[in-house]
Amino acid sequence: MPDTSIATTPTTSAETIERTVHELRASFEGGLTRPLDFRLDQLRKLERMMTEREPELLAALAEDLGKSALEGWMTEVGFAMQELKHAIKKLPRWARARRVPA
Repeated sequence: MPDTSIATTPTTSAETIERTVHELRASFEGGLTRPLDFRLDQLRKLERMMTEREPELLAALAEDLGKSALEGWMTEVGFAMQELKHAIKKLPRWARARRVPA
């Protein structure tokens, strides 16, 4: 018999939300975010690792999910590689400072 009970969603107090937003803004304004060059370098390293380790990634997908090499590449590895290439290309634009209405 299926479970028909209704799951409850935990609530967060307004004070907790306000404190979290304050901490995140202070972190951002304090320059704790990584520089663009660092983030691009990390993305390129991830891309290189996925290229170098593609056979192992495909083997793990076959073992864990039963995916053939073609299916694993098309639905997982190739997709992730395209997303990485897109992020590397667009990150400088995404990271640019811009004015937003307040």
